[in-house]
Amino acid sequence: TVVGGNHHGSVSIFQSIGSPAIWVNTDKFFGANGAKLGTSVAVTGPAVLGGAIGAHDAAFGAGAAYLFTQGNQLPSGAFSYALASRLEIDDPHVGEGLGSALAADWIAGSAAVAAETNNADGYGTGAVYIFEITTHGLVRTEYQMLQPLEVEGGDYFGASVSMSEDLLAVGAPGVGPDGSVFLFDSSGFAGDWIQAGRIVPQGVVPPDRCLGGNGAAVDGASAAAGCPAAAGDSLVFVHDATALFADGFETGNTSLWAP
Repeated sequence: TVVGGNHHGSVSIFQSIGSPAIWVNTDKFFGANGAKLGTSVAVTGPAVLGGAIGAHDAAFGAGAAYLFTQGNQLPSGAFSYALASRLEIDDPHVGEGLGSALAADWIAGSAAVAAETNNADGYGTGAVYIFEITTHGLVRTEYQMLQPLEVEGGDYFGASVSMSEDLLAVGAPGVGPDGSVFLFDSSGFAGDWIQAGRIVPQGVVPPDRCLGGNGAAVDGASAAAGCPAAAGDSLVFVHDATALFADGFETGNTSLWAP
């Protein structure tokens, strides 16, 4: 959405109402000051999150995420939505781009907000911040910052994120040579997210590059990652996440991948 020449952005909420059901645009929220609201979106339970990589109230290009939550049901059958809170990191950095990718699990009360261009160890290092979201989003707490055990500029850790209860997948397409998907686990660690493994695509023949991690998804015990730069048709690798924990905390076990 362009307003006054600035890319403020917006998030539109569509709800299925009526019989027969039709999709209706019931709410639209606008960003401000070049926030680029809607860079990314996530839906979980009664909550909708919108990334805004251009938000710069704290530092230029630091970014933010906005949490919209469901309110009362209207006569039409749709629910009202309102802005509940703004998710920001406690120590924002210029150009961090928080909100480049989003994932959340309402039951777990957690949201993962990526900052793909975090430059802690060089431009494009990337980071993912975990927020606790409680009382219908009216309270937010930055709980933890996640990065791989080994990280460097150009990894773009956080290019994609996906969360399913206590399992989190984070894509890093810049990790050489073919990108990686990192899995984090929060079960049994007093709520802390711990790096449980790094999954590396296999079967990519040089000079092709997989760029695995540009897209990542996790649901229950399964994880998937796109490989958009593979020769010919793009590949999707599917992984049984339960195998990752078979002997503790594995790292880089490519045999677990199957195209």
